[in-house]
Amino acid sequence: MDKVSLRITHEEECSIIICENTTAALENIIREMKPSSVMVVCDENTKFMAEGIASITGGNHVCLKAGEGSKTMEAFSGIIEKCISAGMDRNSLIVSVGGGVVSDVSGFSAATYLRGIKWINIPTTLLGMVDSGIGGKTGINSGSGLKNMIGSFRQPDAVIINPSYLLSLPERQIKNAMAEIIKHAAIADKGLFLWLEKKK
Repeated sequence: MDKVSLRITHEEECSIIICENTTAALENIIREMKPSSVMVVCDENTKFMAEGIASITGGNHVCLKAGEGSKTMEAFSGIIEKCISAGMDRNSLIVSVGGGVVSDVSGFSAATYLRGIKWINIPTTLLGMVDSGIGGKTGINSGSGLKNMIGSFRQPDAVIINPSYLLSLPERQIKNAMAEIIKHAAIADKGLFLWLEKKK
């Protein structure tokens, strides 16, 4: 298991854990955090994985429909209401398991429930691992369909990346994420860009 820290500001730092055993990594973080309760948020594509995680964290979980259609006020309200009914307090934790949509909605929920509670993100797509899952941008779309009109900047307290999840992704998703990696490298990391050139 590898662990790196991503410094966001002078006050903010996010732990990024790269591992082959998501459950063990999550258990270690929870042991350190000592949250009073945990809510796991997933979508239909990651439901099986999330239910396994929920079984070791108290059983609370919310499953969203897969896709951009879940970045709505209704989905956000559903998570918040589930947190309320579970009696979650300011020392509680939200764990998101999925791609960018799950990360956006659950991160926004963590940022706003009781004005902010702990949040761990477990991205399951390459784009989530290199961009949306670690960028701190969370939010939902407006009722008129405008993207990301409602949201906040809320960096996860920790991100758990398991590269084995990439083996099940369709080629198109990998290519889309690689385009984002190349863009970031071209803008800010010459060394990474040259490395990518050699690996093409």
